[in-house]
Amino acid sequence: MVDSGNQISNGYVNFYNVYKTMVDNALARPPQADIQAYCWRTANKVGFNIQVKNLSAVTLSSSNSATVHAIVYEDAHVKVTNRFARAAVDQGISNLAPNATATFTLETPDLSNVIWDNLHFVVLVDYRPSGSVGAFDTLQAAIALPLDTTPPSVVSSVRADPNPTTAASIRFTVTFSEAVTGVDTADFTLTVTGVTGASITSVSGGPTAYTVNVNTGTGSGTLRLNVVDNDSIIDGSSNSLGGVGAGNGSFTDGETYTVSGMPIFADVPFSYWAMSWIERLYAAGITGGCGTNPLTYCPEDSVTRAQMAIFLERGMNGSAFTPPAGTGTVFADVPLSYWAVNWIEKLFADSITSGCGTNPLIYCPDNPVTRSQMAVFLLRAKHGAAHVPPAAAGIFTDVPASYWAAKWIEQLYAEGITTGCLTSPLLYCPEDSVTRAEMAVFLVQMFNLP
Repeated sequence: MVDSGNQISNGYVNFYNVYKTMVDNALARPPQADIQAYCWRTANKVGFNIQVKNLSAVTLSSSNSATVHAIVYEDAHVKVTNRFARAAVDQGISNLAPNATATFTLETPDLSNVIWDNLHFVVLVDYRPSGSVGAFDTLQAAIALPLDTTPPSVVSSVRADPNPTTAASIRFTVTFSEAVTGVDTADFTLTVTGVTGASITSVSGGPTAYTVNVNTGTGSGTLRLNVVDNDSIIDGSSNSLGGVGAGNGSFTDGETYTVSGMPIFADVPFSYWAMSWIERLYAAGITGGCGTNPLTYCPEDSVTRAQMAIFLERGMNGSAFTPPAGTGTVFADVPLSYWAVNWIEKLFADSITSGCGTNPLIYCPDNPVTRSQMAVFLLRAKHGAAHVPPAAAGIFTDVPASYWAAKWIEQLYAEGITTGCLTSPLLYCPEDSVTRAEMAVFLVQMFNLP
């Protein structure tokens, strides 16, 4: 081996000291090459991936015998006879101009009778200066690092602030198994219940532990932070989170915050009995309330048949659903100018309602919905217009089996959507109007809203 034209002894020498001296000498002059080298074991062979940037003023080529060498040695001494050097492989450099970069892949023959944990790996680049017939000039040498093929993973996602919380902003600490880069807000999502408008606002820290800031939005409920693996998060060896392929490094087992924010509706405080149901209905986009500035819900108001049409159609078809344009010719009391004509005629087209009277056909849009009518509406919306419940048994004291809606009411009870209006004795109050608060409970349970 040589460095800057100075040949190193071929006899027994302390390799560490010689190599250290060689590196020190190389560092004493301007760098002549930059080497990034990694190695790995495949069976009984050692592979090398070597990137060389030529920092010298000389074009490295076959004409000056430019070569990349990879040496595997064992113990603390080296002898060129290979008594201690277990393998030496090389590859000629064909044409590497100054400031150019090239990548080389080398592999040793099978290595036998070696103690793998005692092996060391060195890479160097040398060439024969013009006009020289003797020593080579070693431009640079480097220790080849074991190639990291282990992908990073998420270790934990934990709360960084007190819980429960009433704060407008909270923090999660996300810890990875090793230093990673490429972490930003697009790598996270939220699992939310009962809260509206929560969002991920920023990410800071690193490289192993990151702080994720979250706006808690409006309302009360829970927030959990998830890590979404889209292969943008990588470690220092460019291993992507979880390995190659999106999704295999995702993490959804983090801690959860319980959020007690400001009530969504000014007239539905935290103490109101149906607050959580009403806010869930709002979060699902089924209601926008009854007034704005401030936002109100009017929980004790009766639900009209017009409002019921909207509640049911959105429950069946989703919050973004828009019904087709109405005609104003289906019901005599629902003209084209009526504000809910589209929803009412869609409910009729879906066979959920047949109106409230015939000859002429009318809908009674501004009449309050009774609890008995509500049972029929909800079950038809859930099970389809052709659904017929089983015969009634008379389980409610105020709903005999002969009552016109008895079987609908009892099925609603059997499905756990209602528990009646009173116990001991069990009553249903079939002719009472349904309040907007009660309707929130019924709709959230019937359509299993989050």
